[in-house]
Amino acid sequence: MKIIIPFSYQLSAYSQHAQTATKQAIRAMHYYEKMPCAAASEYHLDREKHRPKLAILPSAMVLKQEAWEKLMEWVKQGTVLLITGGIDRNEHFETVERLSKLGVETTTHSLIQHSTNINIDGKIYPLDYYGRLPMPDLDRMQWEKDGGSVKIINSGKGKILVTEYPVELNTNISSIAALYSYALKMSNVERSFEVDNKNNGILIRPTEFEKARIYLIVSETDTKQTSVITDKITNKKYTINTAPGRAQLFMISKENGEVISSYGIDNIKVE
Repeated sequence: MKIIIPFSYQLSAYSQHAQTATKQAIRAMHYYEKMPCAAASEYHLDREKHRPKLAILPSAMVLKQEAWEKLMEWVKQGTVLLITGGIDRNEHFETVERLSKLGVETTTHSLIQHSTNINIDGKIYPLDYYGRLPMPDLDRMQWEKDGGSVKIINSGKGKILVTEYPVELNTNISSIAALYSYALKMSNVERSFEVDNKNNGILIRPTEFEKARIYLIVSETDTKQTSVITDKITNKKYTINTAPGRAQLFMISKENGEVISSYGIDNIKVE
């Protein structure tokens, strides 16, 4: 699973918007969805060795044509691509036809609404843009039909999911996470671990090695947290207590699930 870093947008005069969108995307996926993801540069998509099941283009607005063509190639081969907000501009902010060529009837407008909603798989979620200034610099689209919905475009073996609004620039991260959960479901991305602690202030992220896996746990909460991590490779459960504002590490063997080493953890219950 890849989050595409929109460098053309980040290196423009509107870099603040691009950086905010990328940060929100990473937080929603890691902290809310508890799903590890990797980054891919807009400028070097051709260097990616493996086509991802899911690629997310977070509120990019502008994109090099070469990057767009590579993403379309991925989709035809089976990738699910999530696009949030307008994308009909090249790196020079010149208007180009992209979504219309895919059969999407839409018009582009400046974002002036402070509050709206998005329909994700039949459920309504709020999008709030208070404090996102200057808002008129942001593009939003308006569907000719089914406004407020997530458009699904079939292309080759894959799909393109598109929203009218730059979702990652809204202040309600729960709505971003709901959209990402839907995209994960549509792309059949398998989870390598499960965690019972759904606190959005807890980060749990594994790092892979040939014969081992290291789990990083970071708490941004003000209370003690207990997490039960179920590792899908070993089918072992690890119960960890994390103090407020602390970080922890533990390494397990992929062969038998044994805890090889740990940092900042007094006791690990293994089942």
